[in-house]
Amino acid sequence: MRALKTSILILVLSLLVYQVGCSSGSGSAPETTTTITATTEASSTTTTQGASTTSTASPSETSTTSTETTTTTTTSTTTTSLLPLIKGPALGFGGNDADQIFRSLTVSPSNPNIIYVGTEGNGIFKSSDGGVTWNWLRQGLLYTHNAVATLESYPEIWEMVINPSNENHLHIATVGGGPGPVTGNYPSATGGVYYTLSGGEPFTREVNGLSNAAVNSLAMDTDNSATLYLGLNGDLPTFGLEQFAEAGVFKSLDAGANWAQIYTTPVNRVQSFWKIVPFTATTLITCGLNLQNSLEAIGLLKSTDGGQNWASLTGPAGVNITFFDVAPQDQNFICALERDKGKIYKSTDGGNNWEMFNNSASGPIKISPHNKQNILFSNFYTLFKSSDGLQNSLAVLTPEGVVDDIEFTSDPNIIYVGCRGYRIYKSTNGGESFTLMVNLRQYIDSQ
Repeated sequence: MRALKTSILILVLSLLVYQVGCSSGSGSAPETTTTITATTEASSTTTTQGASTTSTASPSETSTTSTETTTTTTTSTTTTSLLPLIKGPALGFGGNDADQIFRSLTVSPSNPNIIYVGTEGNGIFKSSDGGVTWNWLRQGLLYTHNAVATLESYPEIWEMVINPSNENHLHIATVGGGPGPVTGNYPSATGGVYYTLSGGEPFTREVNGLSNAAVNSLAMDTDNSATLYLGLNGDLPTFGLEQFAEAGVFKSLDAGANWAQIYTTPVNRVQSFWKIVPFTATTLITCGLNLQNSLEAIGLLKSTDGGQNWASLTGPAGVNITFFDVAPQDQNFICALERDKGKIYKSTDGGNNWEMFNNSASGPIKISPHNKQNILFSNFYTLFKSSDGLQNSLAVLTPEGVVDDIEFTSDPNIIYVGCRGYRIYKSTNGGESFTLMVNLRQYIDSQ
């Protein structure tokens, strides 16, 4: 009887939600590159689509050409049409969607003018000129169709990493369609890891070896760009099916083609891994977070053998950490944001001892790679800067949206900040002040 009910549920879901295939054989999306630039995407499992649009950062007019080819194994019939672009505010269940960029604001390690911004269901934007113009990229990303048009989307882009040896090599962590299993006789998530070797479209999906496709974090080994780490979000069953989505930390030795689990969370324990920081080929730090129950949070973990074994850092004890950062020049210098009280902790001895600061904080915290005493952190709608290791701090930006991400660059004077509503701010004086560079939501809605 349970099997029959499950089969019926799957059939109903299949009629409501389906995914369009991509060129790699997984499902793919309608694409768009846009300059701002917009392009539409291609797919080859069942449908292939394409479109390109070109405009400026404040576009007033665009020109678009598009094609769509539908193919089956039993007929050579070809039809032409174009699926709609996704417009309007992000919409989802539970009121959690708000045009967030999560931690997807990414800058080339060698060129501060190359910027990527991920969106909550609208694809990826890229600028190659420091934010003057932008390309809208979607080709190859899975596209979820829904009977409710406003629920159609690309996957949520949570984090991206650029190969420091080749700025055209980009890996992307995504979440979409719920954490659900990658394979099996039930609906699959549209998330997973994507990559490109061209600095743009097309994107190719990599999920081989993952226990689910809700990828919250992604990191690259500092010594070997072929070694990648990712964190999976463990959650309750997808679409009401009786299967728990397992979380954990995974490792790839072949640039993401295959993944193997190197840290497993306790059975049926909701856990998210929002950040992974590798220092060397053997040393890395991550953090297990529980948004529902802070008592079940795993906390900070450290491995000194490439992920074969893990040890909990000494403290801060009993703290549910949402954000943390480690000084790139000193792995003993760690800052962590406690979720429940909104306090910042700092350790200068690798996590053995911690000092709590009374700065109220809610969002990301980042340590400058040029000077570990320079720290930026946010409290919802205010960005603060400290120049003395958190002893003192000053408000330097009050944006229109909640601060989602902060990115230092190879130039100590240039810093980018991403906020909800797809607003990107830029500083050219080391974080003393910021100006609004672009509002990508306004651009999306103009198309």
